[in-house]
Amino acid sequence: MTNFASMKVVDLKEELKKRGLDQKGLKAALIARLEEYEKNAAAGPDPAEAAKKAEEEEAAAAAAAKKAEEEAASAAEAKKKAEEEEAAKAKAAAAAEAEAAKAAEEAKAAKEAEAKAAETETTAPMEAEAAEAAAEPADTAEAAEEATPAEEGAATPAAKAPATPKPAGTPKEFKEPTPKETVYVASLPKDLTEDAIKEAFKEHGEIKAVKLIMDYKTQTFRGSAFVTYVTVEAAGKAIEAMHEKHTFEGAEGPVKVMYARDRQDSGVKRSRDSPSGNQSGNKRHMGGR
Repeated sequence: MTNFASMKVVDLKEELKKRGLDQKGLKAALIARLEEYEKNAAAGPDPAEAAKKAEEEEAAAAAAAKKAEEEAASAAEAKKKAEEEEAAKAKAAAAAEAEAAKAAEEAKAAKEAEAKAAETETTAPMEAEAAEAAAEPADTAEAAEEATPAEEGAATPAAKAPATPKPAGTPKEFKEPTPKETVYVASLPKDLTEDAIKEAFKEHGEIKAVKLIMDYKTQTFRGSAFVTYVTVEAAGKAIEAMHEKHTFEGAEGPVKVMYARDRQDSGVKRSRDSPSGNQSGNKRHMGGR
């Protein structure tokens, strides 16, 4: 045991401070306090004090475990929230992509519709004329295709598009077709293709469309077609250069080329009421027979 009696008061108080004991009192009280402390320390810790300390440590451990669980739960909640936000962003991106794809599809459809409308505007007159031509009786159609101009090789004024040659035996009601981008071509070989026609006529100007006239019943090529240029001037050049001057391989003679006629050009109304189907009102591109 330590000899506390030989120590000074200052040293005794320092020892008490180290042990967490009260430092007040006379020297004798300080010595007694230190000796009692050492005696108790040698005998071992107080069971009640030890139990209390153990309980405190256990409570601290439980609190630490609870805090760790709360922190883990908070981290899991934050992770879940982050995943939900990421999923929401992905969903929004997918929706935006789908919306963009839909807009692109609608724009494409609108563009296609616009192109189709433009094509219809260009080809509708030709298709209507072709349908009427295909529905004509065979003898009338052949007569129109084989008709020859009244004045072959007549000079065309340079400042105007060449006039359409009038067929022989032109009736009084015949009206000169208005110059337009579309020309009517007859006396073509029956096995000729659109590409071959386009190839032959493209040197006179840019071609927008070529339309073959098919037989109404057999749906076979009748040897006549419509060629639509981008400009009226090109159509006039084609008439001047090709009419009765160009013969396709396999054809019986040179082609007839003239401005396509429409209802405004005909000067008469069509009629299919007559028994013969060849009355004066039943005119085609080259006039009546």
